[in-house]
Amino acid sequence: MLTILTLGWACTFSLSCQRAMRGPELRYAPAIVELTGRLKVEDHLGAPGYGETPARDEKLRLPILILASPVTVQQDTARDKNNITTAGVSEIQLNMAAPEEQYLQLVGRVVVAKGLLFHAFTAHHYRDIVMVVRKLTVR
Repeated sequence: MLTILTLGWACTFSLSCQRAMRGPELRYAPAIVELTGRLKVEDHLGAPGYGETPARDEKLRLPILILASPVTVQQDTARDKNNITTAGVSEIQLNMAAPEEQYLQLVGRVVVAKGLLFHAFTAHHYRDIVMVVRKLTVR
């Protein structure tokens, strides 16, 4: 009897731990989400060779939001076949209309990004989850 209770507790504890590691659940667009994290910028090589022809490749500076704790972005299976459920997301690529000069001054600071999430689908996406930012503010 004790073994069964211990095993039941271990399974419950394990499921709770897994949920905690997955983090809060968010939704893909059209839901608008607000995330807080530290802003960093990464340099990457783009078209035409995405690193295979560095002398000719476009130089990209990508804003990345580093989250304080991981989240899960949940697929809406009823209407969404392209955005898959992704757990343990700790970094999100930001897609911003703002000029680079505006967000570069925020690098290293804690910011709040508000916008729409979608799953990566092109070679320009360097993280699994990308946010189309509607608003970026310093916290």
